[in-house]
Amino acid sequence: MLQITLKKSKSKAYGFAFEMMLQLGAVPGSWGVVLNIAEHDISNSYNSLMQLIELIGKWKSVSATFRGKRVNLFRFVFQQYNSIAACGSEKTQSQDENFCTMQYDIPSWGCRLIQHTLLYNTGNGNYERSGIYWYNYGFFSEDGTWIIDKERIYARIVKEVESKALDICPYFSVAAIEKVVFRDLPDYIIPDNYSYRLHYEKIYEGGREYIRAVNIRHINNVSNMPGTFNSTIVHQLTTAHDFFKAIPPDLPNELKTMIKKEMKVGEAAGKKAFDKQGMCKN
Repeated sequence: MLQITLKKSKSKAYGFAFEMMLQLGAVPGSWGVVLNIAEHDISNSYNSLMQLIELIGKWKSVSATFRGKRVNLFRFVFQQYNSIAACGSEKTQSQDENFCTMQYDIPSWGCRLIQHTLLYNTGNGNYERSGIYWYNYGFFSEDGTWIIDKERIYARIVKEVESKALDICPYFSVAAIEKVVFRDLPDYIIPDNYSYRLHYEKIYEGGREYIRAVNIRHINNVSNMPGTFNSTIVHQLTTAHDFFKAIPPDLPNELKTMIKKEMKVGEAAGKKAFDKQGMCKN
């Protein structure tokens, strides 16, 4: 429920605002007036709410909560109508069963509006500058394998859903999100220097500088090219031999040779890095 509270004010427009809220179904009191709007009515009341917000939105005597948590009134109502309701309407019109899970042929988390954690490996993988990718949530095992922390990924997504109230959408599906996180994502990734590589940071101990692997980054070459690799299979492979076997047989020999060479270099570099510098949880 969205609750808008207006306390008594010395503003000349208070009486007008008071009447506007009463017309929307607010309950008056000696201290002011409170308006409760059911979740499914927020978008339907958009025009009336925006007229009210235009008048009282910046008053210090006004507060708003959704499901008991404070929200920015203008931003919240605007997003509900222009983002969530608009997306749901487009889904209805499209009659596309994959509308929520795919956008421009790119998979989503089960909802197009979940955007704080990047699912598709675009860019150069520098999460410190370009944003957090799904695979950044994890830790190194003793043998240097990067273990994906799916519980942390899920918790971050749930936090975004709650902050944006995305679950107001009638098409929202928790099951769709859980499928992507717990079934579709791999359990671990081998930093093979072809699809993924180690991400380092500098540390200083005892007056000396060390380089330590703290996370991984994707390599934006073959990993996002359609028809080349099944990324889920590649991520779950455990050895260079298995990785090489997963390459499609019709791939050019020169590319196969290059991959095999990179795998050997990557394994050696990774082992050396972990043996000498240790591991660090993200």
